[in-house]
Amino acid sequence: MRQVTAALQFYALQNKESILKNKKINGFINPNSPTVIELRTQQYLTAEGVDITAPFQSTYKTTVVNNPNGTITGFVYLVGNVIDSQGNPDPNKACGIAKKIGDIGFCSSLGNSSFVGNGSVFLSNPAGNNVATIAGSVFVPN
Repeated sequence: MRQVTAALQFYALQNKESILKNKKINGFINPNSPTVIELRTQQYLTAEGVDITAPFQSTYKTTVVNNPNGTITGFVYLVGNVIDSQGNPDPNKACGIAKKIGDIGFCSSLGNSSFVGNGSVFLSNPAGNNVATIAGSVFVPN
């Protein structure tokens, strides 16, 4: 997840003006939600292997948002939940994985799964109300 998040960060930095102005970006069907395949095809993502393969029989999804203050925020996140060995959502495991990602790692809030956080920042859960979400965050200043 770390490498996909780094690719999304690079994409957002390189295409900041287009994202802020809601302009089309060549090679991307939806500039606000580039796919892992698009990031790879357009050379933003060059890593291969386990770090770009989503775990837990899930897939990665991305989102970038242009904010009114001229910043861009975004996430790479699992579409499904982090699961335990029995296949049940495991929010504690999700938060353990997020901590390993570092400051950019977010997980579902244990008190309210409509939010993800990293201990100091809490934002709307990009995966909806999944109770065991992990996400990597992206930020581009104005």
